[in-house]
Amino acid sequence: MLNIFKYGIDFDLHFRKGKYYISVKAPHDIAHFYSDKRCRRSSGTSDKALANKKAPQILQKIHADFDKKRLELDPFVEALRPFLELSGVNVGEWYTKGVISHEFSGEDTWLWQVTGGNYEGFQLPVLYNKQASKLTKEQGWAIYAEFLDAETYLSLAELVTRLGYAVPKKALAYLPEEWMAEFNKLTKPIKTDHRRFIELMQDPIFSQSAMGRALLENINNMPEEPQIKVGDIPLKVTKFSDLIAPYLQSKNEAKKERSQRLIACEKVIEFCGDLP
Repeated sequence: MLNIFKYGIDFDLHFRKGKYYISVKAPHDIAHFYSDKRCRRSSGTSDKALANKKAPQILQKIHADFDKKRLELDPFVEALRPFLELSGVNVGEWYTKGVISHEFSGEDTWLWQVTGGNYEGFQLPVLYNKQASKLTKEQGWAIYAEFLDAETYLSLAELVTRLGYAVPKKALAYLPEEWMAEFNKLTKPIKTDHRRFIELMQDPIFSQSAMGRALLENINNMPEEPQIKVGDIPLKVTKFSDLIAPYLQSKNEAKKERSQRLIACEKVIEFCGDLP
């Protein structure tokens, strides 16, 4: 019964190899386990009516498979999933490719931060090598971009931080012990390496370059935020009731039909609760 509430009772019938198959779309967090993001089980019959009759029992097996697949998910990654998905990150790539690559541009780049946005290289004419992965074309200008390839727990935590969130404290329970020492180092404020900066500025070529001038102008405003932040940042959860008004506004229809839709939505909340 719990699985029915968790996954619903929706299914499709697909006719393959002389048999009807019960087909269910997999939840997005485990969709990567299935070739076309669907789980199918044969009804063992070519009789459509009989296949529909067998569907409830087959659904239980499919839902059990969903539960089993969820046990194979990485708990540390799953604790970060809500924050990553809010930024449009495809978490499934962690499981299928072993790496999540995200592009930062403009004010979100490290180069912007250390130069205070004064580096003239941020606005270049659109004359660039198309093979150069560091530049992307946008509205007639080449925009500087940086890529973070998260392929370890630490870089994944850094990605969450750079996206403007923090690693939830509960996630630390799932971080392997061998990662903790390095993880703790990255949670400390960043200190500017002034000795290295002085050495760079003693180079006459670098000191007169656009980069050198931009760094010098911004030396007192160097970022000090740690590479990884830890904390509990509340996420705004969209409830069913939040979607009723925009849903009704999207319908161009008579007042009577609109009223009927509103009553139907209110019935959902009455029987199911105002769920996320």
